[in-house]
Amino acid sequence: MPHLSVSIAGLLALLLALVPSTAGAQGAKIILEEDYNQWKQALGTNRATGVENITALPGFKVELIRSAQANEGSWVAMAFDPKGRVVIAREDRGLLRMTLATNRASVARVEIINTNLLECRGLLFAHDALYANANNSKALVRLRDTDGDDQFDDIKVLRHTPGGVGHGRNQLALGPDGFIYSIHGDDVGLPTNGVSASSPLRHYAEDRLLPCAWDKHLFNASASMPYGHLIRTDRDGATWEVIAGGLRNPFGIDFNAAGDCFTFDADMEWDVGLSWYHPTRVLHLVPGGDYGWRRGTGVLPAWSPDSLPSAVDIGVSSPTAIKFGTQSNWPEPWRSALFIQDWSYGKIIAVHLEKRGASYAGRSEEFLKGRPLNVTGLEFGPDGAMYFTTGGRRTQSGLYRVTFVAASRESAAGLEKRSTALPRDAATGKLWTRLGAPDHWVRHAARVELERQPPGEWSERALVETNSAAALTALLGLSRVGEKSLQPKIVARVNQLSARPLDGDLQLLALRALAVSFIRQGRPEAATAQRVIDVWEPQYPARDSRVNQALCELLVYLGSTNVVAKTVPLLATAATQEEKFHYLFTLRLVTNGWSLDARRTYFDWLRRARTEFNGANMLPTALNYIRADAESTMSSHERDALRETLAALDQRTPAPAAVAARQFVKEWAMNDFATGLEAVGRQRDA
Repeated sequence: MPHLSVSIAGLLALLLALVPSTAGAQGAKIILEEDYNQWKQALGTNRATGVENITALPGFKVELIRSAQANEGSWVAMAFDPKGRVVIAREDRGLLRMTLATNRASVARVEIINTNLLECRGLLFAHDALYANANNSKALVRLRDTDGDDQFDDIKVLRHTPGGVGHGRNQLALGPDGFIYSIHGDDVGLPTNGVSASSPLRHYAEDRLLPCAWDKHLFNASASMPYGHLIRTDRDGATWEVIAGGLRNPFGIDFNAAGDCFTFDADMEWDVGLSWYHPTRVLHLVPGGDYGWRRGTGVLPAWSPDSLPSAVDIGVSSPTAIKFGTQSNWPEPWRSALFIQDWSYGKIIAVHLEKRGASYAGRSEEFLKGRPLNVTGLEFGPDGAMYFTTGGRRTQSGLYRVTFVAASRESAAGLEKRSTALPRDAATGKLWTRLGAPDHWVRHAARVELERQPPGEWSERALVETNSAAALTALLGLSRVGEKSLQPKIVARVNQLSARPLDGDLQLLALRALAVSFIRQGRPEAATAQRVIDVWEPQYPARDSRVNQALCELLVYLGSTNVVAKTVPLLATAATQEEKFHYLFTLRLVTNGWSLDARRTYFDWLRRARTEFNGANMLPTALNYIRADAESTMSSHERDALRETLAALDQRTPAPAAVAARQFVKEWAMNDFATGLEAVGRQRDA
């Protein structure tokens, strides 16, 4: 670690940042706290991070099997071949094959088995072949040994995919149906020769009611639907189906014992604190699923009726590989856990999922952590142990093994007892019954199935259905796939149903059916728009904050003259920063209904947001854009009257008072603390 030059106060802060941790059979260890840039410490080193700098949960033992040698590159993926050997993808090009020693604690032999494939982020042995998602080669490739000499002599590109390589072609998995599944980030486009017409994800669109002109200046500006997506293909790559989309940067993919598919996806960390940010999350991927990611400000909220929410939110992290413990020899709850890798923070996290209705929910906990520990590949070996690699961005790599220590079985059993049982609600019945199910996932699946059928076969039933949930779900589907001529009927029926008392979820369904109709079937005529305003304006604000956000957007779109007066007070009563930000963003281009007091309150909240809101580096940028948009709608009279209010937006927080220079004491190195760290960890409340 580099030398540090700190004052006495700085030394105290450094010591307080160290916390004691126990690693089961491996003894007590001290590791540094959270650091997004910990991976940089693996640059230019000659050996992978030692196990003394890795902390695992009690009952588990971590071993370093091999440090990458100077000519072996940085490692980004791994897989076990049918003979139990480890195949590792190098970040730049090519594949290594490692034969483990009998005790599996070291590597007996290393071979180079490929030199031309570029950055294979996904490796899968299936159908007597090795499949590689060669990200920088922009292709899914199949490698086969056709002459029995234990070398791959038949290397065939099955499908090229256009686009970039940042959020690229990632992990592969063999589905329970025998098909190969490939997860792609939002830089990857669909192949130029198209995808199968039978793809479960279809009828997708941006579906933005209020577009934002400055999205084009934000990150991922060129990304387009279906954005990050899940592909299913056969062993020859002949079919290419889009299963799910609306993802951003999913890297890993795996199936649980029930055959359900999961990924670990990350939103733009620069957007933390903004209303369109999704926490890094574990997602249950289902056919036809849209998970709501859009470029810039257009992300669909997790509660949007036409997108699907997470199973577990993780927080800021950098997803890489994931793997269920199904193939492990570990006891429960670890055998059923989903293990996900966080590259930036150097962690492997255990996610404990349980069935909730037609999907899953659960909790997560830190399984192991190191510094640096830039984890990339993850597999369970034929011996039932976990194996993982580190690497990426040309950092030092290592191959590790994690085994379960039987002496700690009681600890694991105790954790299993703490697992909270979640209610189960199996979906049964016919399609139309499922459209009205209380479970959002059941309704979503039924709507996707309904949309595959010609609208002419079911539109009339959608327009006369009396069950509110079934009717509104079907009407949302009709807004997505129906002809423009159906819009007046859709709007009239939604208005009729909305005159009834509806709970928050059904109100959201109704509002989204209207919004999607206006997006896809065209802006409504003035009379139609007014009828919608007449129904919904009296219901605003509602008790449900989600409904308020959807209503604010719809009323702004329709030109309500009362939306400003009804929304500005919500800036003071909204429970979360993200909700407040949503109102600031949504009102920015409204031109009518403003009073000077409302303008003054609005800009005062913009001023407060600069100092009171917490977020990442896009927060001030977004506030600047919002201010510019809002000021562009003002008259000269308003500008004159609010000159002081606008000037206050330019005021900066005063600089802190100068402090006396402190005496230099010593240029500290980590070795100076070698005899003191253990004492720091004793008899203190961490």
